[in-house]
Amino acid sequence: MKMEFKIKHTWDGLPVSHEPVTIVLKSDNAGLLMEVHAPFFNDPPAPLGEPGKPFSRLWDYEVVEAFFLSDRTEHYLEVELCPHGQHLLLLLSGKRRVWKEELPLEFEVTRTKTKWEVIAWNFSKI
Repeated sequence: MKMEFKIKHTWDGLPVSHEPVTIVLKSDNAGLLMEVHAPFFNDPPAPLGEPGKPFSRLWDYEVVEAFFLSDRTEHYLEVELCPHGQHLLLLLSGKRRVWKEELPLEFEVTRTKTKWEVIAWNFSKI
């Protein structure tokens, strides 16, 4: 199974002024795989955290965010990926109530001067 989403509008409904971000979700034997293809702005510059590690308050930097909601409870998973290699995974219960944070994640980022992508990753071990 494969699902593809293109982000063509900002949070307030305005059209984006750049190439849309594409997020692809695929089922795999290892779990759910996610691919991100996005323009690279380098604005703001990279966070000070080590690439490959969770970074608190990553939403203050250039990221792609995805939210995975439960259809039975108020629990959800927030995934934030940064073109500089940092990430943030949060498990929440209800509106903005974090109950697990800075969960580990393995993923690879490829970046050029104008684009970045997450090749593949999974979070089946959460």
